Amino acid sequence: MKDRLIKALNKGDERAFTQLYNQLKGKAFLAAYKATRSRVEAEDIAMIVFEKMWQNRDKFDCVTHVSRWVSQVAFRLGLNYMRKLRRTTEINEDIFCIEEEIVDLSEQEMVRIELVEKIYQITKSLAPYKQRIFQLYFIDGKKIKDICEALELNKQTVYNTIYRIKNAFT
Repeated sequence: MKDRLIKALNKGDERAFTQLYNQLKGKAFLAAYKATRSRVEAEDIAMIVFEKMWQNRDKFDCVTHVSRWVSQVAFRLGLNYMRKLRRTTEINEDIFCIEEEIVDLSEQEMVRIELVEKIYQITKSLAPYKQRIFQLYFIDGKKIKDICEALELNKQTVYNTIYRIKNAFT
């Protein structure tokens, strides 16, 4: 039974993929959560793992192989996320640790500066890949299709991420 499931997956059977997804989604989530300690990021990472699983579907031999692969990839992606987050935080802190100059600012400029600071604080709390999507979509004005190609993500992941980013600002 399980061998047939893998053979069907190897051939691109979406039902076999769905069955494996239902069996392994908890395992992927737990491995990613172990690395990130963030429920939201672990969910996102688990989705990325299954996208990669679909892309590599012809390389699996047995369910055990798939199960181990899912755990390892989820954990590694979680660790990579944490490393990128640390690096991004350090860079952002360096940029914004410039000494404040005492300047006579108009009220409008003060409001603008406060807004920029709030936007910075919210974006700083986002995951590195979400920060990248924020940059591409909201600042650079890129289309979702271009973002998908640039970051090698599917359309739904980008849509979901943009939705979560918008919610972070409300």
